[in-house]
Amino acid sequence: MRNDKIIIIPAYNEEKHIGAIIQKVLNFCDNIVVVNDFSLDNTEEIAKELGAIVLNHKNNLGNSQALKTGIKYALKNDFRYIITIDGDNAHNPYDIVSLFQSHIINNNDLTIGNRFSEDDLLNIPSHKVYANKFATNLFNCIFHTNLLDVACGFRVLSQNIASKIIQTNSVGYGLVYDTIYEAMKYNYQIGFEKIDVRYDATELNFTKIKELKNLIDTYMKFAISNKKIFLILEHIKYEVDHNHPFSVILNNILICALPLNNSYVFQKQSKGLNNYIGNLYELTKI
Repeated sequence: MRNDKIIIIPAYNEEKHIGAIIQKVLNFCDNIVVVNDFSLDNTEEIAKELGAIVLNHKNNLGNSQALKTGIKYALKNDFRYIITIDGDNAHNPYDIVSLFQSHIINNNDLTIGNRFSEDDLLNIPSHKVYANKFATNLFNCIFHTNLLDVACGFRVLSQNIASKIIQTNSVGYGLVYDTIYEAMKYNYQIGFEKIDVRYDATELNFTKIKELKNLIDTYMKFAISNKKIFLILEHIKYEVDHNHPFSVILNNILICALPLNNSYVFQKQSKGLNNYIGNLYELTKI
């Protein structure tokens, strides 16, 4: 089944990692597309040398558009299964096997890597864990769902969901959330599979303000018919626009968000009287 699937790798200035990722992916799939989102380094040259098809953007269009470019190529060439994996080496390409098998065995339309299974949390920086809990629990509050990891870019898509998401108006990192929304909208089967995740201790992997704004804007679109959640998101958007700290209670967990160097750091806080930072917002499944 090597030739019925394709790997899409969105990449922006990933010369440090792209070669190793391609070499590992080649163990499982011969069809690799790197979408070069106007990189200023040697990402394109390295990918071509290793035999990947490289699709170049003439401007930096962001993660969502890079994914769409790759997915459109896959659909045009009639690949049955599309696997997306990040270009920053955070994912282990060897997990392609278990992720793809889960997709097939469970007859899923969308299978998402779950980076945060309980037995692996000790190996992940706490700020990444709680940034994900913020994104995932907030999504679950809006849609009354119990999804495990809404932001992971390591996924398998079947043609049906792929053909829907290329029609969205997603920007920035919004496509990861829009994909799940579209899958639920059309009653497609969504599954999760445990994967490994790697965060380089030599780099600060905080949540960039641009990413956080993408998330909030996308979620406001989802919550347009829920006045209470929409207004809370509007307030949180104001906090982020003005670089303010804020705190949120989600699923009975108090999470504090602290601005730092054009990013936000998410951290769990013990609940208690006035034991929070900035304005406090509480969201529940209503």
